[in-house]
Formats: sequence, C-alpha cells, structure tokens
Amino acid sequence: MEIEYDAREALIPGLEARADDPPLELHLIWRGEDEAQEADTPAEAEDGDGAQESGEGELSTRELAGVEREALIAAQRIRALVLVGTPFYDAKAGGERPLRYRDMAVLLRVARGAATLAADILQAEGVPVFCDAGEGYFDIPEIRAMMALLTTISSGAQDEALLASLRGPALGLSDSELAAIRMATPDTRVPYHEAVRRYREEKEDALSDKLRGFEARLERWRLCARHQGVDRLIERIYAETGFLAKAGALPGGAARQANLHLLVSRARAFMQTQGGSLHAFLRYAARLRAGGDSMSASAIGESEDVVRIMTTHKSKGLEFPVVIVLGMGRKMSTRSQSAPLLLHAELGAGLACVDTQLHSERDTLLRRAIRVRLSREQLAEEIRILYVAMTRARERLILIGDTGCAQVPALWKRGNQAGSLRAMRTGLDMVCPALVQAGASCMLREEEVVAGESRWRVFAHVGGAATEKEPRSDEAVMRMLAKLESTAATDAELIRLLDFTPQDARRAVRKTSVSAVIRDEKREAQAEEGDPLAPRATELMRLPRFMQETQLTGAQIGTAFHRMMRMLDLDALRASRDIAGELAAQRERMLEGGVVTQAEGSAVSVRMLVDFFASPLGVRLLASGRVEREWAFTFRRSARDGQVQLVQGVIDCCFEEDGQWVLVDYKTDSPRDVQAVLDKHRPQLNVYADALLRITGMEVKERILYLVRAGAGYVV
Repeated sequence: MEIEYDAREALIPGLEARADDPPLELHLIWRGEDEAQEADTPAEAEDGDGAQESGEGELSTRELAGVEREALIAAQRIRALVLVGTPFYDAKAGGERPLRYRDMAVLLRVARGAATLAADILQAEGVPVFCDAGEGYFDIPEIRAMMALLTTISSGAQDEALLASLRGPALGLSDSELAAIRMATPDTRVPYHEAVRRYREEKEDALSDKLRGFEARLERWRLCARHQGVDRLIERIYAETGFLAKAGALPGGAARQANLHLLVSRARAFMQTQGGSLHAFLRYAARLRAGGDSMSASAIGESEDVVRIMTTHKSKGLEFPVVIVLGMGRKMSTRSQSAPLLLHAELGAGLACVDTQLHSERDTLLRRAIRVRLSREQLAEEIRILYVAMTRARERLILIGDTGCAQVPALWKRGNQAGSLRAMRTGLDMVCPALVQAGASCMLREEEVVAGESRWRVFAHVGGAATEKEPRSDEAVMRMLAKLESTAATDAELIRLLDFTPQDARRAVRKTSVSAVIRDEKREAQAEEGDPLAPRATELMRLPRFMQETQLTGAQIGTAFHRMMRMLDLDALRASRDIAGELAAQRERMLEGGVVTQAEGSAVSVRMLVDFFASPLGVRLLASGRVEREWAFTFRRSARDGQVQLVQGVIDCCFEEDGQWVLVDYKTDSPRDVQAVLDKHRPQLNVYADALLRITGMEVKERILYLVRAGAGYVV
C-alpha cells in the first residue's frame, strides 16, 4: 500500500494502560437467510470491475436499512453508558467522573442521508444529538416544516407540502387521520388536496372540524402575507402555533430556535431589498436551496450536553472519551473505476479500445493498470480514514457494522493471505480477519477475544439490533393481565407489566436558564429580607406595538451586536492591516446576506466594532489561538433549596490565554453608573464561569463585562 503502518506510525498513548480499561467493542449485524439473498454480492466475490455500489454522496436502500439497525444499537449502548453513570478518567480534571452525552461522538464515513437518519433514530430513542451533516439551511428539519407551511399558504394544491403542513405544528394530524382522509376518497387519481377539500366539506366529525379550522387559519395567514409581509407572517405563525417554543424544548433547542429566528431575518431582508409576495420569497428560497445555501445557526448547539454526529473527516484533530463508528459494513464505491475515461496523475488517461467495424470495445493495458492503481489508492485512503476514526477515542471505542450476509465471509477466514488486502471492500473486512485468526467466531451473542495487545468484545445481532430485555410475546402479556384481573395487583407486578421505572420526585432534574436562575435567587434573597418591592411572578416584558415599529430597543441592539460579533471572520481581521476597513467590509456583507437587517445595521455602527477590536481586550482576543463565540452549554447545578437544576445558557465569548479562560460578556446597558451595571450582571458571569470550569476543566482567570455603548471592558 502507499503507507507502511510500522513503528513510525504507531500511536504512543499519553496515559498508561490500566487493568480496568474497557475493551474494544465490535457489534456485527447478521442478516436472516431471506434478507441475505436480497443483499448485494459478498465482498469476496467482487473483482472491483463491475460492482454496482452506491456513490460517494448517496446510500442505497439496503445501506439505509443498515444505518437504522446500527443506530438502534448505538442508542442502546449510549443509554447504558450514561444512565448507569459509567465512570471514566478525565485527564483534564485529574480524576474520574461519570460519562455524559457530550463525551460521546458518532462517526460516519458518509454524512448525506446516513447522518440525518441516525440522528432521527437516536432522538426517537431518547438520546439528545447534535448532527453536523453538512446539509443546507433549507434542509434543516424545522426550516423544512416552515417552508412546507408557507408553500401551503401560497398554494394549497401541492400535495407534498400540504401533507407536511397537516402533519406539522400548524395542525398535528396523526398518520391514522391522514390515512382516513385518503380512505374517504380511495381513487388515487384524485389528488390529496382534493381529498382534503371533500372531507372538509362533506364530513361532520372531529377530523373535519380540524380541517375547517386549519383552512380558516390559512385564510388569515394569506391575508397577513398580502398586507403585512412574509416576515410578519412567519412571526405570526410562531405565535399562533407555538412552533418556536416547541422547537426550543427539543434536543439542541437553542440551535433550532436560532435557525427559526434566522428565517425571520432573511424574510425581512428579502422584503426590504427585493419586496414582492410570498410566492416571490418561496422562489427566492428555492434558488438558494438549489445553490447549496448553508448559512445556518445550528453550530451553536455543539457544546450542549448532546451526542455529536459527524463525518470522520470532520473529526480529524479531535478526541472524545467515547467514539462510536457506524457504517463499518459499507462498501467502497468503485463507480469511478468503471468510468469510460480513467485518469491518473502519473499514468495519464486510459481509454477503452473501440472497434468500429465489430462495434465492440475492450480494455487496454494502460486502462487496466490505471484501474488497479486507482483501486489500490482508494483502499489506502479507506484504511487511513478508518485509522482516523479508531484513533479519535480516548477511553472507549465501539465499532458497529452491518455485514449484509448470513454467515462469516470466506475473506475473514482466509486471514492475511496473499490477495486478501486487495479483496477488502468494507471496514469490517479490515478488522474481522485478525479477530477470526485470534479465535473469534463472530457469530456468538457475546465473546471476548485477545488480538495482540488489544482486548475485544464481539457481539452478534441476528436480524437487527439486539435488545437488553427478553422479547415479550402477546401471549405472555395476556397471561399477566389475566393474573392481575384475578388477584389484587401489587406495585411490583404493575411495574413489571408496564416496564416502568418510577422516579423519585426529589431527584428529578428541572431544566432552566441562566437568567431564570439569577431571577429566582434574587427573589429568594429579597423574600428572605422581606423586600416589599420584590418582583412579581409575572412581569410585562413586551413593548407597545408603536415602539416596536419605530425604534430598536436596547435588547434588540444587543442581539444585533451579538450576531455580528459571532459572524465576524477573525482570521481575516488577524491578517488585515486595516481592521476598520475589514470590519466595514464584513458588516456590509452581513447586510447584503440578510444576517442583520438595515435597522439593526444602522443601530450597530462600524465604530462599535472598531472600538472593541482596538481596545486591549480585542487585541488579546485576536492574539488567542482558541476563541469561542455564542457557546451554548448545559450543565447540572444544585439550587439553594437542594434541587438539581439543568441550567442552559449561551456564553457570548471566551478565549484561551495562558491555559485559562477569559470570559467576556457584551452588554448594551447605559454606562452612566458603571458600578451598578457591574453589580447587576456579576451573578450571571459567575454562573458562566462555573459552567466553563465544570464543563471544560479549565480555570477562568478573568470575567470581563464589555459595555458596548461605552466602548470599554471592566473586570467583574
């Protein structure tokens, strides 16, 4: 191969191996006999010349089914590791602590199709995830739901958008209700939107009432779109359906809400620059989607307590306590080797020899040589990628692969014989022959294998993901129900039947935000001191409509400043000799791209940005090798009453300096009484500092409050 993996490429562990280090895990999914017959030809039977695998950017139906099974196994292992509080040695903290979701990463060779599918399955199994699948902004699930609803408002005659709208947050019909509409008009030649209209007008039941109410909503929204603009329409949909709040309650809620807010901003920018109707905005969005628009706000969700799903390429340079590698059974694509024109940097171009008289073609020696060379180089690249994936783990490595067959392939049994390397087509082909040589059967439910200096646990899952519990048949459930009917049911029997684990209310974790924590502590302190002016439970926070329409509030200016600071290209600022000019150019690009509106751009001047980066604080920030902006976090915290809180917040900015954090928080408060502003925001910065220390293990050397209007930073 291109690289000889010898002692020069060997990894030297930074920590000494311990006797209780967990073994490597390999989960093999074996197909049943019927499934194996429908699967692709086994790897050892292919010669690489005419294989028909899926391309690099797409997965076949069989491969997608394999991803589903692999993701179910991954969800089981993740839940098992987290729920029991599996300890691991945290080198940064210098001791052991329980594993959390954020300590785990799921790596995939190909993201398109597989990453989003794996994320959906993990979320359905109760595992919070952050998926950086490289998808475009308009392909994000919450944005797809909104665009489908906007399409239905514009034209209700598009069946796909209508189905998504009926199923989505505006109405929330179930699958059975959607099926009932079609069964009422079984003629498949009748479009679905016509079936909806007939059911709405001809039926008198609860479902028809829902459809009539939905149609009335659509009419109100169409009126809003015509007279108030697309941006106001989207805001009204958020308010009437509660979609924004629902998105915030999902895993990665802050990122989802940021994406939905960005949709409003882009619609407002479109209305201000191009004007036009809802239909024009939808055509504009379609052009952006076709062009691969990827300007999303989802990246702020990476530091939450979630499992990260990413490609192996994006994991380069990163390490995680637990790494789960999916798609070990995915075959390499050989489509490029069967192209009419084969190209190689050294060997040149290879074309088939065409006989015009016999109307036939045959391979030339050069074309065969190029194909062999390309095959070897591709295999070497696949080995390097697997090497990267397996070396991202610090504590636990879990490999999961769908074999696609019902028995151990002959390639695995041959071991390291001549020609075995060239016949490898999957990651399993690179790992399993060594395990089989070490004595593994790869067909037992669980077995331990020692291969060289590494210890392995190999699990076999026949026909899909193996569950932790025994399968319960309908007959067993009926017998248990009959027993409960004839005798007095005990709590233990009910729990066993319902498969339910009761939770102690005192140990329940309450999710809250940093501002809510500060507000609650302030109320408790004022209540203890008997302050008659303590704030009430509910406060009027919304401004009158005339103020919203004529000027931006301090909070809105602060939001715009935060957004611009997050979107600035720091590398360009570091390389520029004219920081003021570079800031003005980047600000102009944000206005043109709809990142900020014209009103927000007018409120946040270039001078505000220049003042920050010209200050000693800005110089220190640009000199830092690690800067985090709008860094979302989630961590456990004990409240004053002893209850455990799950605190969620976003740190404006922090950068590393001398191995410690410098915490920066931007505020647009009036600088008239600086000390009062510092006292007001000191508790918030203390919570941020606590979160940084507990999550990253690095001390916070300074807490700095930067007052935007004063153009100065103050140490808190």
